[in-house]
Parts: sequence; C-alpha cells; structure tokens
Amino acid sequence: MDFAQKNNAVIRLGNADMFEADKKLFDEKRPNSKLHKRLKGANHFNKKDLDEAMIFELLDHVTIDDIENNRTAQKKSEEQTPVPTPPQSGENNPPANGTNTRENSKPGANGNTNQREPGLKANSTKAKSPTRQQKKSAHQRNSSRKSRGKKRTRN
Repeated sequence: MDFAQKNNAVIRLGNADMFEADKKLFDEKRPNSKLHKRLKGANHFNKKDLDEAMIFELLDHVTIDDIENNRTAQKKSEEQTPVPTPPQSGENNPPANGTNTRENSKPGANGNTNQREPGLKANSTKAKSPTRQQKKSAHQRNSSRKSRGKKRTRN
C-alpha cells in the first residue's frame, strides 16, 4: 500500500472514539513499537492524533477490513456486557442493619463521639488572604526599604 492510500485510510478511519479498540489491536500486532510510550500519555486532546498514528503503523501489517472488523467486534462485546447501574439518589434504600440512618448520624449516637455537630464548620487548613490593612502596611514597609539604599547622583 503506497503512502497516498495509507494517508486516505488514516484520514477516513481516524477517530478518537475508536481509540481503545484500535489500541487493543495495535498492542496485539505491534507490541514493540516506539509509539507505545506516547500511548501511555493519551488524553482527550490527543487521542485522535494518536489513533491516526496507530492506524498508519497498523496498515503495514493488517488491512483496512481487519481494522474495521476489530472495531465492530469491540462494539458488540461492549453492548453484550451489562454495565451495573448505581441506585438513584431518590430511591429509599434502608440500611443493612435496619436502623434509621438519621439517628445514627447524630454525634454520640451508638458511641460515636468523634463526629462533629451539624452546623459547626471543620477547621480549615487553607491559608487566609491578607486584609486590606495588612496589604497597605506591607506596601509601606517595602517602599521605605527602597529609599534606604544609596541615592544616585548625576555626574
């Protein structure tokens, strides 16, 4: 396959959504490629470029039909595996031990004395920003330090 045909196939097949399917085929067919280093740092912004680079290398070893068949097989396997859905936040799921969670969440309930009372804020470790007066006094200190140095005179 010459460069023009490979380039047209790369442009047609390059797709960030198919990155994972193409990566599995690439891992299988080209396990020692230098491109694997770049694939480890794949993110949302460079997936399309990396997918095109994988396809360009793959076309030396497989056909376009092989790549498309791999993609459809990956889609079918994803559709067949059920994805567990978390319970909705509006559903009432009773606790496993059958007690009311609101009662158990109160400080001191069931011997839990380490919990804080509602309405109290936890201590914050974030540094506080200086107030206007502190900024002003810091500016005055800095400006007075500048004038302490040698004064220059013109010759």
